[in-house]
Amino acid sequence: MDQVRSWFWQRPRSLIQRSVDAALTTIPAVPRAIGRVFRSNRSARQSPPSTPSRRARKRARSDSPLTQEQASQGSSRQEPVESEAAAQSSPSRLLPTRTPSATTTTLIRKTTHPNQPAIYSLPHDVLGEIFYFYIHGTGSKKKRKVGVTTHRWQYETPLVLGMVCRPWRQVTHAYASLWSTIQVTYPRTKDVPQLAHWLKMSRTCLLDITVLQHRKSTGVDVGLRETLKEVMAHGPRWKYVAFKLTNMEAPPGEDELATLAVETPELLEFSLGLPAPSSSVVANENLNFCKFLYTAPKLKSILFGRGLRPSISSIQENAAFWEKLEHASFYTLSMREVLTLLSTCKSLTSFFVYDLVQPFLDSDEIGERVVHPMLRSLTFTAVMSLDHLLDRVTLPALTDLKLAAGFGCPPAQGWKSLKNLFERSECTLKSLDYRDDWEGNNEPIIAYHLGSPKLYGVTHLTIHNIVKDITLQYLTISTKDGRHPLPNLEVLNLPCVSAADGVLERMVRTRLEVEDPKFQELNAVVMINLDDTIEDLAARLATDPDGSKRAERLKAMVKRDLGMGEEFPHPAVDVFAPRLAPLLKLLPTHHPSAPRQVQVAPPPPFDTIPDELVSKIFDHYVYDLDVLVTVPSPLRIICARWRAIATSAPVLWSSISVFNPRPQDVSVYRRWLEYSQQSLLELTIRVIGLKTAAIGSILAATLTESHRWRRITLHIMWEDIEALEWERMVHPDNLEFFDIYISKGEGRAWRRFCSLLASSRALRYFKATPQLFSPTWITDIHWASITTVQIADLMETQKVVEMLRQAPSLQRCILDVVGPLLRDFPAYSTPIEVRSLEELHIRAVRPRFLDFVVLPSLINLSIGIPCYAGTDSYSYGGWDRDGVWSPIEILGERSKWKLSTFRIAYVGIKDDLDIGPYAPSPVFEHLTSFHHGGGVSCETVNALAFQISRPIETDASACRAVSGHMHRT
Repeated sequence: MDQVRSWFWQRPRSLIQRSVDAALTTIPAVPRAIGRVFRSNRSARQSPPSTPSRRARKRARSDSPLTQEQASQGSSRQEPVESEAAAQSSPSRLLPTRTPSATTTTLIRKTTHPNQPAIYSLPHDVLGEIFYFYIHGTGSKKKRKVGVTTHRWQYETPLVLGMVCRPWRQVTHAYASLWSTIQVTYPRTKDVPQLAHWLKMSRTCLLDITVLQHRKSTGVDVGLRETLKEVMAHGPRWKYVAFKLTNMEAPPGEDELATLAVETPELLEFSLGLPAPSSSVVANENLNFCKFLYTAPKLKSILFGRGLRPSISSIQENAAFWEKLEHASFYTLSMREVLTLLSTCKSLTSFFVYDLVQPFLDSDEIGERVVHPMLRSLTFTAVMSLDHLLDRVTLPALTDLKLAAGFGCPPAQGWKSLKNLFERSECTLKSLDYRDDWEGNNEPIIAYHLGSPKLYGVTHLTIHNIVKDITLQYLTISTKDGRHPLPNLEVLNLPCVSAADGVLERMVRTRLEVEDPKFQELNAVVMINLDDTIEDLAARLATDPDGSKRAERLKAMVKRDLGMGEEFPHPAVDVFAPRLAPLLKLLPTHHPSAPRQVQVAPPPPFDTIPDELVSKIFDHYVYDLDVLVTVPSPLRIICARWRAIATSAPVLWSSISVFNPRPQDVSVYRRWLEYSQQSLLELTIRVIGLKTAAIGSILAATLTESHRWRRITLHIMWEDIEALEWERMVHPDNLEFFDIYISKGEGRAWRRFCSLLASSRALRYFKATPQLFSPTWITDIHWASITTVQIADLMETQKVVEMLRQAPSLQRCILDVVGPLLRDFPAYSTPIEVRSLEELHIRAVRPRFLDFVVLPSLINLSIGIPCYAGTDSYSYGGWDRDGVWSPIEILGERSKWKLSTFRIAYVGIKDDLDIGPYAPSPVFEHLTSFHHGGGVSCETVNALAFQISRPIETDASACRAVSGHMHRT
């Protein structure tokens, strides 16, 4: 402010007037404070101001009717006693008020702008209510460390609102209820004066105070001690108090215990958390911290956090205090302490235990069962053998039960004890919140007990485990079988659903189509991210103090993406599963009294495309684009509609390729298998040069889906499969593509495994490695259905002939290397006729097996002839110049084929080996495409009467350099 004054003092009058006029004409709502400062400084230049003394200003504030009447009131929300006119005419607390001269009035014209903000016309009582809900109901978007505020991360406080203008400051000072809720997040010494100011401004209002210590302190924390001392001084005004001091290094001293000897006549709720005691002495000191509670006449609720554990002796000594409690929460208790509390706290209606330890009783401690007639809500978060406790209590009023970690024992044993409790207590359970952490697949046990008649009264059900088909089927009402599980169910919460398409829909439909439907609300969420499960997200939200609000924002985001905004007339149904949109019409409709007129923006052009066409576009994106990475995972993170379409199209997830998998890839692989549902799978699993621990889990999940295999490519080591129970897998009846290479395979087991896969009657493509035909062919190969064979290594001629004889439907054959003819090979009197073979691709020296076959349907022939380096002859004895073409001509005449495509390639040939005089042969009269990998001469071109797409040089050496495709005229 002094800098502003000095700036105005140093400027000439004409320059100041032009600046003010320009500002007032360009800015429609200039702050009045600038005008007041300018007016005050102009008056100060004309006559020295008679500034009242500090004592006079204090006397003026104390004489103000606003402060006098407000100080005398003790209600939580005081009404202002002065009118708006009186508030405006009250003496200034910043600058002295004086009558401006004519010159000053002319100079600062337009200070009162005609477009006055509407909030200035509100009465002070209405403005006070607005401030109350704004301060106590909003939060900052950014987490900022604020010393003293109303609740955590709340930056907007009465102090901030009072800095806006004088009327707002008067309102914040008048309403003591704005200062009655106080939270000190990081107790520091410099925040103590501010805390004292808050306590002073709250006057006689009952206080809601929270002190959090989230940082480690070494030794004695001076800021925390002073903060507690300041808070303790206002004990008679306590109503809701919470001290979370879990990081306090030093235990409370004698001076802190002395300050606790205060009266708390209005205290209703008290919460305290201290560091875990290192010894019994520290534990007793922690209990001394709470002695003042025993004299609080209105106390109804307590929460003892970490570091506090009431002993049985203290419970018995202060029985009068424990008998009047209605709500009790404890961090750690033993079974004996729980039974003692339940037998003492006769008025208790809600009981919460975070960690139940020492669940067993000695033989001399076992007595009669504890009967508690008023307990309605029971919650256990972490337990050990809860069944022992359930067998020792009788709770006839129990309506709400929450087991956040199950029973701490086998589920069958725990559900049996719970069923006996229901029968013994004759209670009607209304709400059940359950999560089973026991190892193993316990979903069938949980689903079975959910259909028990003892749970027919349940109206709210929450299951935190992964819900699959079996649970949803048990919850489905079947009028045909007379099965009505949970007939009174109204709200169903399933945070993690992983079921087949249609199962959840069927369950909801059966509950909505009964005669008297009770079902009203469904909150079902499927996996949000492929690499992240709902359990992981819930764990992170649980550790976040603002986790519940984050979860609500997440639900709102999903609901908005699904097109269910505020204009949607149906109840909140946060459903993320395909084919559930029609069910929204069946839910009960809530008609608002005054429907809002919501202007919905037109959807983007892509959103108008039907889902069926979008699914086809996704299919083209995943499988047809010529790019390296096209997977459906990025599609599902764009928006909720794309996510729903992608997850409801199983074919997008049916092609999976795994290369040297890592441990984090296992969950992603299993998720892809789940999303593919019942589609036939195309799987490729390769492990090259690495030994990874994740391959075992990948193969185990793969073998369980053997009935859905359509294409399988396995390049792995035999020890990875040998450790699995592959002999028990379902026969792959749908397998069409077979490409198996198993390294380090020894014995007969791996050949039996390959024979099992090759025996599929749907097999079409068969890629054989040496281990499949060495020393002999594997058994049970279904040659009758195979149309394509690829041999990936050297194979003897007689085995090639044997393969062609056993494959009557073979249409395409690819042979990498064909070995020489063995001397003991039996000569066939009649060549083997392979009627269906249309394409033959071989890379051999002299394919002698062509002398023993007849190929009448062959239209595509490709031959690659290698040569030893440094020699002019071919390997294995070699062919002469005429020997290259003579067997081909003889084969063509014997087969009477109509060969249209012919490719031949030489490797390492020095001299020209063209087709020469064999070109006019009738076996090549149907030739339409010819490829010569070693170059052709003019003699070959003239003989075949070919026309090349580019001009041919007359020089023979230039013609030899021409290679490529030539099309017949």
